[in-house]
Amino acid sequence: MIKKAIKKICYKILQFDPTIKDIYCNYPPSNQTPLDIFKGEWASILPKDVGADTGGYAKLFDDDRIKWVISNLDNLKNYRVLELGPLEGAHTYMLANTEAESVTAIEANSRAYLKCLVIKELLGLKKAQFLYGNVEPFLEQNEKPYDLILASGILYHMANPIKLIYEISKNASKVFIWTHFYDEAIIKEIYDKKRFEECSHIEHSGFKCKVYKQNYNTDLTLKAFYGGNNVYSYWMEKDDIVNCLKHFGFLNIKITGETMNHQNGPCFSVLAEK
Repeated sequence: MIKKAIKKICYKILQFDPTIKDIYCNYPPSNQTPLDIFKGEWASILPKDVGADTGGYAKLFDDDRIKWVISNLDNLKNYRVLELGPLEGAHTYMLANTEAESVTAIEANSRAYLKCLVIKELLGLKKAQFLYGNVEPFLEQNEKPYDLILASGILYHMANPIKLIYEISKNASKVFIWTHFYDEAIIKEIYDKKRFEECSHIEHSGFKCKVYKQNYNTDLTLKAFYGGNNVYSYWMEKDDIVNCLKHFGFLNIKITGETMNHQNGPCFSVLAEK
C-alpha cells in the first residue's frame, strides 16, 4: 500500500499536477516574472524604466502626496524614516530615493509584504528595510524614536485610530498622514447602510471623540484585500483627527489635498510636527 501511494505521488509530480505546476516558472528570469507571482493583485504602476507591467492602476511610485512631504522636509536629509503599511513598497521607493539615512517599512499583510520584497529586489532599494508584523506592538515596544513616521492609507483601517496617533506621537517628532475621514452626507451617498454603523465614542490617553464603525463585509473575500487586520475599523471626522494630533503634541500642522469626491470617501493629507 505504501509503495502504491508513493508511485501515485510520483506520477502526479511527473504529470505536473496543476497544484504543483502553478508554483514553478517556465520562463527565463526577467523583471516581469516575479511580478506575475501576484498577477491580478497589484495596485501600483511601476516606473516606466523597469520595463515590466503589474497590471495595476495607481501611480503610487510617483505620488504627489509623497513629493509634497519630501519638499516640505528638506529632502529628508539624514532622516530615519518609519513607514506604516507600505502595501507594495511604492512610497518606500520614493522615500529611499531621498537623502534619508534609512527607511524602515512595516507591513502586516503577508502577501503585501512579499510584494514589497519583490519590489526591493527589482528596484534595488538598498536603503530600505521591510519588516513583517503589526505596527501597533512595534510602536509600543520601540525605544529609538524616528525623525518621521509616514502613515499613508492606514489610519482609517485601525480598530482604534486614536491609539495609533498616540503611539506615533511617542515615536516621532514629525508625522505625515493621508487618510479617509467620515462625512455623513457623502458616506451615505457612496456606501450602503450595512457598511457604516451609527457613531459611537472611543477614548485613549485623554482624548475622546466620535467614531464610525466601518465593516469590510464582502471586501474580506477579495484576494487583493488592502484593508486592516480586523473585520471592521473606525473612521474619525476630519476635525477630530487634527484635534487628536494637537492633543498629543503635534502643534505645527499643514493640511493639503482635501478631496471630497474620492471614490472611497473624503480624504486629506496632513503633515504635523512637534
